[in-house]
Amino acid sequence: MRQIYTSLLAILRKDKPRHVLTDSVSEENFAKCDNYYRYFADCRHYLLWNTKECNGTLQLNMEYSYLVGHLGNFIRLVQQLRGKPDSWFLIGIGYHDKLDADLVIQAVSK
Repeated sequence: MRQIYTSLLAILRKDKPRHVLTDSVSEENFAKCDNYYRYFADCRHYLLWNTKECNGTLQLNMEYSYLVGHLGNFIRLVQQLRGKPDSWFLIGIGYHDKLDADLVIQAVSK
């Protein structure tokens, strides 16, 4: 899911100096992560996790949890989006929950 988010961010920010990375990233880390390494775990700490794009009309947030049992704030964020027009959220299912889509759907749709 992080890779999908990163790709969307790269498309939206292609003309911005720091692209998908925070303004505070060091020059060394910028040089390392401003390429295909942006998709790897070593660079995830430098990604923009919360940003407004498209002249402030689009709010992008990346939230993740490794287990359904640890969703906490994520569930609250999903509930805040529910019923709001033009709102999207993507949910990824991984090995941590044994690829159990029903478990994730049930937890998020409460």
